[in-house]
Amino acid sequence: MPIDQVNITRNQSTLKVTLEHVFLFDNRFDERVLHNTTATAEITIKAGDLLFKNAATTVDKLTDVDANIDKIVGIAAMESDVAVADTATLNINMGVEGTINENLINLPGTMTFDDVIPTTNLTLRDHLNQLGFHLETSSENTKFDNL
Repeated sequence: MPIDQVNITRNQSTLKVTLEHVFLFDNRFDERVLHNTTATAEITIKAGDLLFKNAATTVDKLTDVDANIDKIVGIAAMESDVAVADTATLNINMGVEGTINENLINLPGTMTFDDVIPTTNLTLRDHLNQLGFHLETSSENTKFDNL
């Protein structure tokens, strides 16, 4: 969590704190093999990317709004961004349930949590809730008028 100290005086200091954690509380993780099948030269996997099941034992990053949205099985849990070449594989950790910060989930294109998944008639939020995720929004409460 980056902290930037500003406005320092003898009796007061102001901090700017940035929340960077996707997984907030009571999370469960699973090791998976990510297989890049997007037919592009390379993709970058980041914490908060939605992952869908593309085979019996592998997952891939959701990059298209419509394709594979009904196959979402988890959220990437990464320390840092990792580039994955086309057709390459990577062992990753994937969040499979728990409380997450919905502001840090990387949705492709114009997708929102209220978009309906055509094959299920559920919203993306409903689908993630069924998987065991509890979506929380983070709010900035560090102003002096927030009592």
